[in-house]
Amino acid sequence: MGAMRRATSSTSALPTTPPIPSASWVWLQAAAANGIDEELEPSVPPGLRELSAPLAEFVRFFQLDSFLRRLAAGEPLLALKFNRRLQELAGPPARPQAVATRRTWVELRETAERLRQAEERRQEAEARQIKDLQDFAPRAAQAWRDIQALIEKKKARPYDDAVALLVKLRDLAAFQGRLPEFQAKLAALQAQYANQPAFQERLRKARLV
Repeated sequence: MGAMRRATSSTSALPTTPPIPSASWVWLQAAAANGIDEELEPSVPPGLRELSAPLAEFVRFFQLDSFLRRLAAGEPLLALKFNRRLQELAGPPARPQAVATRRTWVELRETAERLRQAEERRQEAEARQIKDLQDFAPRAAQAWRDIQALIEKKKARPYDDAVALLVKLRDLAAFQGRLPEFQAKLAALQAQYANQPAFQERLRKARLV
């Protein structure tokens, strides 16, 4: 039996876990397992005699050395086990995205009409609010005086009316770009009537302070 038998008989001395798996080592294991005597040793593929650091890390990460030894030993169902290992590394499969429901032309037209009507209502409401603020603007100075008179009554209904006027003054100030002026007047009013907790609580509920 020549040099091949000597190589075969020496496989028991091979390390069970070589530092880096090589083609020759795997071939010797396969030869020992299958009783091949006259086959020539295959040449090492280019770049695999000394593995680069990234390739060595690739081998370690995928546990290729272990799978190659088990392949050489003729372990059954190894391909299935290797695929299972790859699935473990890949993680659970991504959940399929729901397919969007396709609408008919009639449905699209109805949706567009609903959106158009909603936009018209929004614009109409905005126009009404602007007109209301413009009509209220000439009475703003008097409204501040009315607010103080209402607070002086120290009753629930006048407090509510005073806060309603303050909300309207705030909206007018926002529309005119004069919010800092409104906030300064409100702060002075809040300080003047700090001893009236019912009024202060209404300011907080209306989110004026």
